[in-house]
Amino acid sequence: MKAETVLFLAPSISLVKQTLESWADQAKIPFTYLCVCSDNTVSSNINDDEADISVSQLGVPVTTDINEIANFLDNTKGKVRYIFSTYQSTDKISEAQKIAKDTFDLIICDEAHRTAGLRSNFSLALEDQFIRSKKRLFMTATERMVRPLLKRNAEESGKVIFSMDDENTYGPLLSKYNFGKAILDKTISDYKIIVAGVKESEVYNYIAENKHLKVEDLDENSKTQSAEILYSKILLAKAMREFSIKKTISFHSSIQRAKNFVSENGEEISLSSVIREFNQNIESSNLYIDNINCQIDAGSRAQILDKFRNSEFSVISNAKCLTEGVDVPIIDSVYFIDRKKSLVDIVQACGRALRTKKGVAKTAYFIIPILIPESSVASDILHSEDFEIVYNIIQALRDQDNRLEDWINRLNSEYIATGRIGRSPSGYDPVSVQIEGVDIQQFSEELYVQIATVNANPTDTQKKQVFGKGERKTGHSRIFKTIGDFSFESFIKNLIDPTINIFRDKKRNIMSGTDLKYNHNNVSHTFRLGLTEKDGKNYKLTPLGEYYLDGQIKPRDLFKKQMLRYSNTLEDQRSQRILFPYRACLEILKGLESFEPLTFNEFAFCIYPMYDSTEESIQTAIEDIKYLRKNYPKLEAINMANQPQILEVLNNHFTTSLTETDIWGAKATTVKNQFMYFRNHLSLFDEVIVIKNGNICLKTDISAKDIEKILSVDMGIEKIDKKNWFAKYTEVFIMLMIFGLV
Repeated sequence: MKAETVLFLAPSISLVKQTLESWADQAKIPFTYLCVCSDNTVSSNINDDEADISVSQLGVPVTTDINEIANFLDNTKGKVRYIFSTYQSTDKISEAQKIAKDTFDLIICDEAHRTAGLRSNFSLALEDQFIRSKKRLFMTATERMVRPLLKRNAEESGKVIFSMDDENTYGPLLSKYNFGKAILDKTISDYKIIVAGVKESEVYNYIAENKHLKVEDLDENSKTQSAEILYSKILLAKAMREFSIKKTISFHSSIQRAKNFVSENGEEISLSSVIREFNQNIESSNLYIDNINCQIDAGSRAQILDKFRNSEFSVISNAKCLTEGVDVPIIDSVYFIDRKKSLVDIVQACGRALRTKKGVAKTAYFIIPILIPESSVASDILHSEDFEIVYNIIQALRDQDNRLEDWINRLNSEYIATGRIGRSPSGYDPVSVQIEGVDIQQFSEELYVQIATVNANPTDTQKKQVFGKGERKTGHSRIFKTIGDFSFESFIKNLIDPTINIFRDKKRNIMSGTDLKYNHNNVSHTFRLGLTEKDGKNYKLTPLGEYYLDGQIKPRDLFKKQMLRYSNTLEDQRSQRILFPYRACLEILKGLESFEPLTFNEFAFCIYPMYDSTEESIQTAIEDIKYLRKNYPKLEAINMANQPQILEVLNNHFTTSLTETDIWGAKATTVKNQFMYFRNHLSLFDEVIVIKNGNICLKTDISAKDIEKILSVDMGIEKIDKKNWFAKYTEVFIMLMIFGLV
């Protein structure tokens, strides 16, 4: 593209230095350059732990003088010229460009995820109103998307916010180099996630047996802190022994915790002594342990990293300052001692160990220590707060590694088909469990189930779907409909009672639809419930409507009775097909002879497609549900990657035409609405039905006879012809004792 005037941006002086040195080494065309940065680049908040070198260590002249930058742009026209700058100094470049009236051919944004978020110096280069450029190139290992809620909040408060999925700002994706592809190309090293656990008893026994630590002199809080620090030391020492690890950087939630981990103050069992005790081949002379943080000057940090490189075995602790801008290819493990929730930080931290020297094969280990309470079982451990970081690390790497994504998809596919997961599929297993005293095979299988569900989908795929006109409709032509798409409570309060009250207030038995209109649905749904009937262009109360107006029946009992009478009709070339949807649901629940919950998926594939409520159709629905339960016992756990294939199989088997939106889309789709309202309506039969976890369940203390008793009311209605059905539907109840209406 023949870019002669280029602005390169990075978040730290050290990255500017690395880039300038590499650029100069690889450049085939002579260029002139200017470095724009200052020591203000470094955060003044020590809690950020964002360490950087000083401008004096850049090794070349630097400036933040606006006129000097403008002169550089004016006096070097016609030459290949580059400005290397930190994001923090872009305001100076913006001001200088106003003076020079110049435009960059290209802006390169390194660690471009730092530009996303609220408008700041980090985002000035995104907009021509601040820094003009013909082209922009964004490079990052961790694309950052801003959640829709944050976008809305920013817009409502008048703030500008940037998200890397906005093509208007960031443009289309030019190239993506996946971790998996880079590993196959041997550009970066392969990795293994190590879940390392130790029982509490082992830690306390170790403390008790250590002669150098006088436990009796410590209060309970100090004992607990000592145990917390010690177990992470023991697990690192064991991992070094088990996997021949030599170079480790550990990440902590604060600078102080990072310091405590490597300190040798006499009050703790030192990391050095623990490592040497578990690794007989390691001695004090070939083991280097230290801490790096933003409070240490750049010269001292460089010396620490040199010692780290040159020692045979090394451990450096930090909070965050080694996340970016550290190029030490010999690092072979990252130790996540404290929980990390930022997926960006996790990927950046893992990246420290993925770098490799050309021609040198290695495996990077990402180690997560877990303290195991004595009485814990696998499910307790896997659902604990401490275990959350395991899923966070897997999720962060899943978004970057197509191999890991494929592996999780296979786990998910096996789980939805069998309800369990055996050994890792295809022999590839990026996770290793190292916990003494537990059944590793059983623990791993339960862990696979958690990964198959918790890490089922890529990050930022669970966005709320926005529908256009008609897009809420299902792909299935339906007859299976509720008596009304409202909850029972809303049906009575907002539709039925206002209509009946108008009849009562007007003291008239016949009224026009206009006079009756209270809202958009009250007239039609009062008619649908059988309380009114048409009289020409008007409406009048039915015998049942008059009965309700006089207060002789309660709303709940009215609704239950009418559900059992309600039907839909389908006319086809062969015959008239009648479906009593609520009666059919109860018949199916009875016929399943199981207290297993009726799920949405079972409703969608096996009940929703019904066209009539004959014995044959009901039996078909029962067999279909049994098939689904046997062959796809965990269908609700399916991930996005497996959805198209499984949906095609199910549609072919059940001869349905349901779409991914129908089954896995937003709640507002028609089929999900129908299940939601059927569930709400059927819950009124609380003598036999209970709702659990959003599913329809039979009470465990009932029998088929209890359902038969409900269905026996108006039992003959299914055999009445269409002409006489409405009269039956709108007549006053006779067997009132069934619902306790006396």
